[in-house]
Amino acid sequence: MRILIPTGFVALLLVGFIVVVARPSPLVIPQPGAAIHPGGWFAIRFPERVAADVKVSLLDLAGRGVHFDTRNAPDERVLLVEPRAPLEWQTQYDLCFTMDRSWIFRALAGPHRSCSTFTTMPKRSPQGPRDAPILVAEGRDRPNSRYYAAILQAEGLNAFANVALEDLTEADLAGRAVVLLDSARLPPPLNATLLRWVTAGGLLIVMRPGMELRQSLGLPRVVDNALDSALLLPDERDPISIGLSRAAFQIHGPVDQIHEPVGQILAGAGVSHATRGLATLAGAAGEPIAWQTVTWAKVGQGHVASFAFDLARSIILTRQGSPLWIDEERDGSEPLRPNDLFYPDFIDLDHAAIPAADELQRLLANLIVSLAPLPLPRFWYLPDRRRAAVIMAGDDHATDGGAPRLFIWLDLLSAPDCDLGGWECRRATAYLSPETDLAADAAMTYAKRGFEIGAHIDTGCTVPITRHSLVRLLRSQIDDFRKRYPYLPKQQTHRMHCLSWTGWAEVPAVQLEMGMRFDLNYYLWPPEWLGGRQVFLTGSGFPMPFADLNGNQLEAYQAASHLVNESGVPHETAIRQMLDGALGPNQYFGAFGTHYDFTDDFAQLLIRFSIKNNVPLITAQQMLTWLDGRNASSFSGMAWKDGTLRFDVQLAAGAERASILLPTTFGTMRLLDVTCGREEMLPAPQNIKGLMMSFFPSRAGECVARYDG
Repeated sequence: MRILIPTGFVALLLVGFIVVVARPSPLVIPQPGAAIHPGGWFAIRFPERVAADVKVSLLDLAGRGVHFDTRNAPDERVLLVEPRAPLEWQTQYDLCFTMDRSWIFRALAGPHRSCSTFTTMPKRSPQGPRDAPILVAEGRDRPNSRYYAAILQAEGLNAFANVALEDLTEADLAGRAVVLLDSARLPPPLNATLLRWVTAGGLLIVMRPGMELRQSLGLPRVVDNALDSALLLPDERDPISIGLSRAAFQIHGPVDQIHEPVGQILAGAGVSHATRGLATLAGAAGEPIAWQTVTWAKVGQGHVASFAFDLARSIILTRQGSPLWIDEERDGSEPLRPNDLFYPDFIDLDHAAIPAADELQRLLANLIVSLAPLPLPRFWYLPDRRRAAVIMAGDDHATDGGAPRLFIWLDLLSAPDCDLGGWECRRATAYLSPETDLAADAAMTYAKRGFEIGAHIDTGCTVPITRHSLVRLLRSQIDDFRKRYPYLPKQQTHRMHCLSWTGWAEVPAVQLEMGMRFDLNYYLWPPEWLGGRQVFLTGSGFPMPFADLNGNQLEAYQAASHLVNESGVPHETAIRQMLDGALGPNQYFGAFGTHYDFTDDFAQLLIRFSIKNNVPLITAQQMLTWLDGRNASSFSGMAWKDGTLRFDVQLAAGAERASILLPTTFGTMRLLDVTCGREEMLPAPQNIKGLMMSFFPSRAGECVARYDG
């Protein structure tokens, strides 16, 4: 018997097929196949709102289910999958989800099922010297623990080591002054061991401890649900936080809410102590509210401090944006750019005039310097005690005169005997488009004078890029550039035309393969969003290493283009705000990246204001050389006895102009003098973010600092 199917029904089937095929597929983050941290999370981003009938499973290689929680992200298109306990090291897992199709496909093929395979990374071996005074204990539940190395280096505390928390022993604590514990939980055998170490004089700093750990350490209890983001307001009375921002700034969570009165006597492991608050949460208008977010307390001869959030995670997200918005065009302006990771509300523009990531790092540094059981030396942020620098970086799109005219002018404004290594000569970087007409011999002349010239890679602006297409474009255009300029130094810094972006840290990773380690693509844009406000897009005035989704540092620096001629912010307002913030009482120090394209007077204004304020004009390469040298320099052999601190200084190439800081006072003692390599130094006291610190020039070899009794 023949079965007749109505023509209209066939048409309906075809329409249903077309609709289903055309509908974008959900995106899984991290990318399937990626190596992940055992404490990481998964996200499934749907084209529309997360459907109520989505079913998720997480299975190990043997097919055993892993317990997890799911919740919708704030925009309700992303389903977060968070294991209840950390996964195992070096183990394979499958994340699967099932969702209903249209009724036609459900009838023909059943629900849609999709699976992605991941493998967790191996546990990291201990790193750093055994006598380093600062030890970072990395929890298996915290992917971003590894980024504390970048944070400590950025703050000049270059004497630290790292160990996996599950490998931490009593022997690892011997001789340590500070332990930074990044975990919600502590293996029970370590509770008593760590408390003995603290009561004997150590400083323990705990990042977002869980309920049991809070109870054992006598920390204030969590009383409400965690927040995805919040505003933090430093306390204006405690000497540790008094020099920080007087206005609230944004942090990223989860942020636990704690509602304990400052000064309340708490008890942990039989030890009673009074807590003191360093920061509270703030309301939308920046007004303080009662929830204590950063606290410290004296315990025996030592101290315990706690943050109600993961500081490293907050800094990474503040700098790099939302990983849930990877590869999503959000601002309506093609192509994908880094600002799409922030747009429109991941960054609170009303509070973004404060460098939030930097202020968080200053709070941590002040805490360490103030409460450590010995005075700890630090390297200053910039050469020769400078508080600011302007990274003069322009994009030359075959503009008449363009880069050569600027180079000549900067050379004329520099003293004939200026010291290039000391940032005394006024210099700039120019990224040249393929159409820019600059002779090879002229380019070499400028390069020998200390100017930087590189390729300005053009992706086509409206074409979405992938890792594969970016590799192809970079190789092709860099090869063409090197054929034109075969004798220029190899390019190590870069800003892409139109700031084309893909993924989370894929662009800097690909550039790194080409030898480019300093990225200026994070850029104030678009003007309609900014509304004339000059802000810190990345929450920072300084370049720092990119982090991948597991918190690992890349050997590439993220350097924001802070001062942009096309941001819609009045030019003089933008420049004054950034330089005044660095040089004035706010002490928002920084090396500020710029963008100009030789079509207006922005470069001239940058030069005029920099000269007026005695701020150096440098190339991106000069900044990279300094960062490499400073971060490779270190302190070792630290010994503190009877008011005398001994330590060795190792200086790497590029850090010859580094300054060292020591606390001017320690307890009741005051710094008398410093001798390095038998050369007596003259410490220069200054108030830095509320603490009195003494500067002196760095010298390789042994230093001795004497404090009076």
